Amino acid sequence: MTNLGARFFAHELRRARTAAGLTQAQLAALVNYSASHIAMIETGERIPKRDLAERCDAALGLNGLLVRVFDELVLTQPSVDAWFTPWVTHEREATRLHLFENFVVPGLLQTEGYALALTGDKAAAATRLERQQILGGEHPPEVRAIIDEYVLRRPIGGPDVMREQLVHLMNLPATVRVQVLPERAETYAGVDGPFALATVDGREYVYVHTPAQGFVLDSPDAIAKIKDRRDILGAEALPLGQSRALILEAAEEWKRQIAPPM
Repeated sequence: MTNLGARFFAHELRRARTAAGLTQAQLAALVNYSASHIAMIETGERIPKRDLAERCDAALGLNGLLVRVFDELVLTQPSVDAWFTPWVTHEREATRLHLFENFVVPGLLQTEGYALALTGDKAAAATRLERQQILGGEHPPEVRAIIDEYVLRRPIGGPDVMREQLVHLMNLPATVRVQVLPERAETYAGVDGPFALATVDGREYVYVHTPAQGFVLDSPDAIAKIKDRRDILGAEALPLGQSRALILEAAEEWKRQIAPPM
């Protein structure tokens, strides 16, 4: 689903840049972004970040116009399916997030290449990257992610993409902890699929996904069941050090599969 706010942002940025007599490359140099990044923003292939809005406002003398467009339109317009929008809001406001994935890396922790390989859509991949801004914000949430060991082995996008993704998992902020559920784990708590649990102002919300769509739940019964599942998985998951070692081992395996340049 297209983010209409991002399209309007692209129009206003292009109009202001042209009025200032600047090429995309010249503006890129002023705001310390690449020319290709500016081009993708102006064509709607990438959703802008607030940092870019602030820098372009300053460079083009727009008195905060692009920041207002970003805050009032880009953030409020859906760039994901309608049923996922409530979860994005909870995710953005959360103080704690617990994630479990048994097939792929959680969207909040994906690299651009991995997200693009999964979705096949530049706008969808850009939306996932936009969500990740909370991890580097002024008050980032505490994130605990548990991933099945299978996630480290599944060839999403090929060896280059997988190695980059796994290296990314090892270089996340200190507020993000990633543990691996080993193949030998005896629990069946994760076979039903992925889930996420968010704590927002003392309240808890659950997100569960099905092949058709996802659901955001806040009933005490649903939350209790997911928390029980989280605790079982957490008890079976490897400690942080062992998890990191396993991720590094898998990254090295993918590195050995990368074909040398011709």
